[in-house]
Amino acid sequence: MAFNTREALKALKSSGFDEKQAESVVETINQAVNETVATKADLEVMAAKLATKEELGALAAKMATKEALGALASKMATKDDIKDMATKADLEVQGAKIEALREAVEGIQENVEKTMDTKMAKLETRMMRMMLLQSAVLVGLLIPVFGMLITLVVKLL
Repeated sequence: MAFNTREALKALKSSGFDEKQAESVVETINQAVNETVATKADLEVMAAKLATKEELGALAAKMATKEALGALASKMATKDDIKDMATKADLEVQGAKIEALREAVEGIQENVEKTMDTKMAKLETRMMRMMLLQSAVLVGLLIPVFGMLITLVVKLL
C-alpha cells in the first residue's frame, strides 16, 4: 500500500496545519504504514514457511485413525486390571523381604570368606611343611654325594 506524503501534506496545510505540524503528522503516519504493512518480500517469506497441500496430506496420513485409537484403547488397563496391581504396602513388604535376603547373603558370603581364609592358611602351612621336609630329604641325599665328590677331588689331587 503506497502512502502519498505530498498529497497528505497539501491536505493538512489546506485544513489549517502549519508546515511543521503537517510534516510531523505525515512522518508519523508514514512510519506507521511502513512498519505495519507487509511487503511482498514479507509475504514470500511467510508463504515459504506454510505447509503445502502435499505436506498436509502426508501429515494426515501419519495421524492415527479412529480405528487405530480404538485398538490402542482396547489394550489399555481397565479399572479391574489396576485393582489387581500391587499396592505401595505390597511393594514395601517385598522390599523388606529383599533386604532381609540381601543381609542373609552378605552373612553367608562373610562366612564363606572366613572359611576360605582359614582353609587357605592351613593349606599354606601344610605346603610349607612339605617343602621343608623335601628340603631336608634333598639335603640328606646331597650330603653323601658331596662327601663322595670331596673324596674324589682329594684323591685326584
